[in-house]
Amino acid sequence: MQITCFNDKFTWTLTPTNISAAKLRYALGFKEVTFHCPQCKQGNVFTKAEFEAGLKNPQAGSQPAGGITGKGGPARPTTGPGPAVPGQQRTGTVIVRSLHVRKDHSTKAETMAGLVRGDKVTVLSTWTDGKNTWAQLGPDRWAAIIYNEEPLIEFPN
Repeated sequence: MQITCFNDKFTWTLTPTNISAAKLRYALGFKEVTFHCPQCKQGNVFTKAEFEAGLKNPQAGSQPAGGITGKGGPARPTTGPGPAVPGQQRTGTVIVRSLHVRKDHSTKAETMAGLVRGDKVTVLSTWTDGKNTWAQLGPDRWAAIIYNEEPLIEFPN
């Protein structure tokens, strides 16, 4: 899937990791996902419908290089808790070798525990800064779901 930046009209192709991370965010109830232009670093915001349309027709769009064009404006990070996990609590599976459980949703927060590939986790809520997404696993217990565009926990559909 290609994206054409609203700011500088640069077109780039999303990596499979970017696509997986976006699908995961939408599955968790996020209404929009921001993709950052590798050239100008501006955020390009896409709704789930816009993203899915781009996946169905990766060459769609009005830009000469093809692709879909993001909405204008800088990335709009969520400054407080992100959207709640839709419906009831969701159970996910750790898909990386090891994962820190931290006191807060930050890599600078104290590590409280660890998880390993295959561990099941129950997500109470989520938080995002627009790039990274964290899951609250309990009081003072947070683990990254997506970090640096890399999915770390997956959820069944």
